[in-house]
Amino acid sequence: MNKRKLASLEIKNDKGFIFPVMSFIDSLVQRHTSIDASRYQQIRFVALEVLKQRIENSYPGSKGEIFVELYIVGDFFEISVRDKGIPGWQDFSFDKSGIAKNRKDLRNYMISLYVDEIGMEKLGSEGQRVFVRKKILNPLNFVEPEPYAETAIL
Repeated sequence: MNKRKLASLEIKNDKGFIFPVMSFIDSLVQRHTSIDASRYQQIRFVALEVLKQRIENSYPGSKGEIFVELYIVGDFFEISVRDKGIPGWQDFSFDKSGIAKNRKDLRNYMISLYVDEIGMEKLGSEGQRVFVRKKILNPLNFVEPEPYAETAIL
C-alpha cells in the first residue's frame, strides 16, 4: 500500500498543545486532502481522544515528546500518535449493553463507528504508536505545498 507522509509534529506531553495540533491538522486536511467534512470530523474526534490519552498517560509525572504524524495510505487518511513513554495501550473494546451507563464503553462504541481502522504498534526502543484511518471517498492526488514566503509585515 502506498504511504505518503503529509506532516510530522513533535510536541511535549502538555495539554496546552492539543488545540494548536488539532488546528494544524484541520488546516492541512482542508488544503491537501479530499476527505469530506463529516468523515473528517469523525476521525478528528477519535484522533483527539487518542492524543489526549497519550498526553495524560505516556509520561506520568515527567515531560516527554509525543509525535503526531499524518499520512495518506492508499485511499485512507491516517493520523498517528507515537511516543516513547510508558506503554499504556488503550483498550478499544466495549460492552454494547453498557454504553448508556459507562463513559468508556460509549467512547469506544463511538470510535468503532467513526473510523475504518484503528491500530496499535509496539516499536521497541522507539516506543509505541496508535493510528486511526478513515477512507477518503474519491481521493485526489496529493499536491506538494508551496514553500511559505517570509512573513509580510502589514
